[in-house]
Amino acid sequence: MSHIGQYLWPWTIAMAVLGGLAIFGRERLGTGYHLGDLAALAFMVAATCMIVISQRGMPRPVEDERAPDATA
Repeated sequence: MSHIGQYLWPWTIAMAVLGGLAIFGRERLGTGYHLGDLAALAFMVAATCMIVISQRGMPRPVEDERAPDATA
């Protein structure tokens, strides 16, 4: 991996911190600033990065090119 794959932990931490700051800002500023949307998006990116990190090193699933037989 030569791009974002090398830096998944920093991205995960950064997005979690950004989400936390957005929630803190939403509590301070009020609900009209779309900070809840920003927090949700940041937490979704952080969760996606954690899923990708947890699947590192796992073998890829075998993909059979022929369709499965429904009668078998």
